[in-house]
Amino acid sequence: MKKTKRILTAIVMSVSMAIAGLSPMGAALAKGNEVSETSMEDKASARDKELIDMIDNYQFTSEITEIDDASEDPGSMGQVAESGENPVKDGDTDNHKDTLDMGSITSEINRGASKKIRAWGVDVYRGQGTIDWVKAKNAGVYFAIIRVGYRGSGTGKIVMDGQFENNVKNAKAAGVHIGLYFSATALNEDEAREEAAYVISMIKKYDIPVTYPIAYDYEAWENETYRNHNITYRQRNDCAYAFLDAIRAYGYTPMMYASKGGFRYNNNWEASKMENMYKMWVAQYPKNYTSHAQAILEGAETSYTGRYDIWQFSDDGLIDGIPNHTDVDFEYEPGVGVTCAARALWIDDDGGNLISGYLQAYGTYGYTMEYSFWVTNDKGKTYHKIQDWSTNPIFDWNPNLQGDLTLVGKVRLKEMPAYESYATDTYFIGVIEATCQMPYTGQGGGYLIGLKTKDYAGTDLKFELLIYDCNLQTWVWSTGICETGTNSFWALWQPIYGYYWTLFRVYDNDGDLLEEQCYGFVNAW
Repeated sequence: MKKTKRILTAIVMSVSMAIAGLSPMGAALAKGNEVSETSMEDKASARDKELIDMIDNYQFTSEITEIDDASEDPGSMGQVAESGENPVKDGDTDNHKDTLDMGSITSEINRGASKKIRAWGVDVYRGQGTIDWVKAKNAGVYFAIIRVGYRGSGTGKIVMDGQFENNVKNAKAAGVHIGLYFSATALNEDEAREEAAYVISMIKKYDIPVTYPIAYDYEAWENETYRNHNITYRQRNDCAYAFLDAIRAYGYTPMMYASKGGFRYNNNWEASKMENMYKMWVAQYPKNYTSHAQAILEGAETSYTGRYDIWQFSDDGLIDGIPNHTDVDFEYEPGVGVTCAARALWIDDDGGNLISGYLQAYGTYGYTMEYSFWVTNDKGKTYHKIQDWSTNPIFDWNPNLQGDLTLVGKVRLKEMPAYESYATDTYFIGVIEATCQMPYTGQGGGYLIGLKTKDYAGTDLKFELLIYDCNLQTWVWSTGICETGTNSFWALWQPIYGYYWTLFRVYDNDGDLLEEQCYGFVNAW
């Protein structure tokens, strides 16, 4: 939306670890023929059973629609400034505080005994567009918290998010761990339970393997035009409890979402109570981080001091496969953290015939690091493997490419191969090997000018020669862009007396300029 995608020349980390304790048990709790009455009583209170029955047999009184025209969307995850929940605009000046610490990558990933990064992921709604979840997964996205829908800010209709179906189906197919959230404007506990029932009904309809929490995102009550503008502190919190308790009764893990300013000092929510009952998801953006890698490298931290399980640290993420900017999140876990960070890629050559490289990286003590090396010369569209995964951090490569190259060195932990990061560097391999400007003794005379390129197997090149008249100060002659099917190009030129520049250009088969060389030329005698 705001920026184009860009390649990061910094580390990228992805964590692949089992998420224990988050798997739903709703199917077992909801079906009496699978679980005995006694065991159900052990797992759920009488109120829980009532909520389960209510969800299974819910008769919606609010209008349900699958038409998402966005006209009544109350906003998503703090992206509506007037909601009072925007992490950057909630009046909390600490949100603008620069908390960067350029310490070592190891200490930044594992800072403090209580906060270890378990995984990183994104939360998405229709604003991110149609996501390629395979690309997102390959980029390191471990989990996605996907918006199911919202309750309209005016009519109170329950609406499915415009990208929900695509997101859950394709994230599931790509193997991304899935959590869910709902943007609520409930006026009372009954409406909040109805919102929970709607979320459960959509899980059933689309057979969603929910392994991450289901979050409550209450939106926009500070907007005078919204239906929930006059809701009280007490009513608002009771709605949250009603939704979250219903989600837990059915067997899923509930999670409360709000900005740091909303949680802090129990400003908008009874955070000190909720943190003892539910997972907590806090939003605060110290800076417009475009990736988790940048956040880690720059030592990003939230200044929120309450308990939290997930931190939404940016709404400015640029993730491969996601067309528009997205929210980016860290999930934390207790225990020993894990590090695997590529720091720098060093490149050397012996004149162009052989290129060598070395990847400097750090890893957790006791784990084995593996390395692989790649190159691209066509704007990142196609990568060529130089060296497959091995424990050798050094590569040797005889290139058959030319021009501006981007070399990529990857490192991962052998014991946890999805935990990976990379570093990049650029390198230029010259294309033009020789040029020629000589009198032509054949018919018509003139000068034979041309060039020869290094012979790159399988490469289709295009050529162009141009002449600049130094007296007239203008270009006076050009061959246009030509193809020869060989690695050389010649043209015959008949100049008048004067001083000139000859410009030799070589293009790839896409028409992108690979190299140009310019030489003085005199025809004054």
